[in-house]
Amino acid sequence: MSASAFRPRAVLAVLALLAALSAAGLARPAAVHAAAPTPQYALTFDDEFNGTAVDTSVWNHRTDVRGNSAQRAENVSESGGAMHIALKAESYNGKSFTGGGLVSKAKFRYGYYETRMRLNTGPGWHSAFWSTCGAGHDIFSDCKPRPSEIDGFEIDSASPRDIRMNAYGTTTSTTGNYDMGFDSSAGWHTYGYDYEETGVSQYIDGVLTRTIPFSAADNVQDWVNLWLTTIAFNNTPDPAQLPATVDWDYVRYYQQGYYVDNDGPTQAGYSESGPGWATSSLPGFAHSTSRYSCSPGVRASWTFTPPAGGTYRVDTWNIVDPASPPDIAYTVSPAEAGPHTVAGRSGTTGWVTLGTDRLPAGTTQTVTATGSGTGCLRADSVRFVRVA
Repeated sequence: MSASAFRPRAVLAVLALLAALSAAGLARPAAVHAAAPTPQYALTFDDEFNGTAVDTSVWNHRTDVRGNSAQRAENVSESGGAMHIALKAESYNGKSFTGGGLVSKAKFRYGYYETRMRLNTGPGWHSAFWSTCGAGHDIFSDCKPRPSEIDGFEIDSASPRDIRMNAYGTTTSTTGNYDMGFDSSAGWHTYGYDYEETGVSQYIDGVLTRTIPFSAADNVQDWVNLWLTTIAFNNTPDPAQLPATVDWDYVRYYQQGYYVDNDGPTQAGYSESGPGWATSSLPGFAHSTSRYSCSPGVRASWTFTPPAGGTYRVDTWNIVDPASPPDIAYTVSPAEAGPHTVAGRSGTTGWVTLGTDRLPAGTTQTVTATGSGTGCLRADSVRFVRVA
């Protein structure tokens, strides 16, 4: 239908309907988001919650019993351009209240996570936007001992102005509760956290608010699932203010650095050729395993296809050991620079830069390390960091 076919009265009627839906909390919120901290981050996962049901190919439901509530899949719905977690006073699984949430089936690591949400009114509920290991039916159930946990935010509905961010690893760090300057149940706000190797930073409505640095000894580098949840915790809910909902407009995940490892979710990009490969007793990056072979001419390769074109810095995690070759030959293909040599016996274990390369989107790049036969070739991780 052409624009000229609309009549002013019809337009006013549509606007009035949208206003009524918005007032009722049913209309899709305005499409506003804060986006990633820098343009070098690329959007690699998102759910805009535009459907009529949760996409169960992407999400599991949280269905554990914790605190004062049991979590139910039936409490999570999708409509009006948002995901809704229903909070109820009902007897279920030994509890008097039920909450819920979503847990991603995919695992993520470093990057910028963002959501836009509106908290419920009434005390007793604990909402969180966070990353940890677990399938959703029980917290940490498939991840023992306790893995990394990054809480982008925790908000208790009894104090809707207060927020905190936590990082759990070998040690625990927290921002503690602090006042956001607004009531998170009174309107929609954007919350994000930038999870990096060296720390996590919190953003509220696009503004950097808090940072937690990680110490070198902290084990906070795991691959983790993404959680969007609300449970009855810390305070007892008021049945007179139920049922209620917590509403989520979208969730987005942006990456700047891409890791290919011999283990973990990206191991499909890693390959070995030649005999004698075995798992080493020497740890790799972020407490992962590493591999080695002492046979001459063996190779380890890491393959990466960037989701967005740009200039990428290529780094390898070099495990320094007296039994390694004195010099390890690396090739990067395609590359703007020539071969690279990395010292295997001297220096300090850690990231070594092989160079930078301009990669169009969809161009596969392969990094290959070759053993010389003088010492044992050690292989672990390669990372590709978009810098421009």
